Amino acid sequence: MIAMRALLRACIPPPLRLRIHLVRRWFTDWRHGLLPLLILPTARQTCWPPQLTLEQAILPGASVTAKRHNLRLAATVLNNREISPGGILSLARLLGEPSAKRGYRHGRVLIGGSITQGEGGGLCQLSGLLYQLALQAGLGIVERHAHSHDIYTEDTRFCPLGSDATLVYGYKDLRLHNTLPVPVAFRIELTDDALTVALCAPQPIAPHQVEFLRCGEFPDSRMVSTRVDGNEVCMNRYRISLPATG
Repeated sequence: MIAMRALLRACIPPPLRLRIHLVRRWFTDWRHGLLPLLILPTARQTCWPPQLTLEQAILPGASVTAKRHNLRLAATVLNNREISPGGILSLARLLGEPSAKRGYRHGRVLIGGSITQGEGGGLCQLSGLLYQLALQAGLGIVERHAHSHDIYTEDTRFCPLGSDATLVYGYKDLRLHNTLPVPVAFRIELTDDALTVALCAPQPIAPHQVEFLRCGEFPDSRMVSTRVDGNEVCMNRYRISLPATG
């Protein structure tokens, strides 16, 4: 049965498969009443002060120029967009497909444990920072997908294992639910060697304690428990892959 499904899937052209998945997502959102809550690109802009801020290094490498370019494109869409109380930020819905037609460049992406090139490469670093800030602020995590493999060593790791959030347009999204009584917005700043994301709001937001704890080491994988204020919110298993080189 699995082999038959794989064969049928291989017979469907990738653009058609993507369209099918997008229709399925739309129908699921409609069935669960999420469509009115999803943040659209027409959302109002704000100028609230930052309440929580995270910064990560942008590692040098062959694709770093494309990565910076893609992050700047995403920032122009996401910066200061208001997420009202009860609203849901769908990062994929807001950014749209990271295609060459929309200005995105080929950068490094991780597919099935292998590092390759793909349009929109580098956006996962942004989604990971958004995910961490959402946990710190106590926002609801409607959808988040971890990478399947850990491609870093402890010397090359630029963010805690377990704090990642992968994006695959039409298939994997990052969706954050504003469960706070005040509206919020994200603000992105980019330099040659660092990416900074702030969660902004008109009122102070008390941060929650977020931990990513290793809870299992195996020859081919490792386990990470994500905890907020001491309570486990998810558990992820990462296969050990070849170290990343930038």
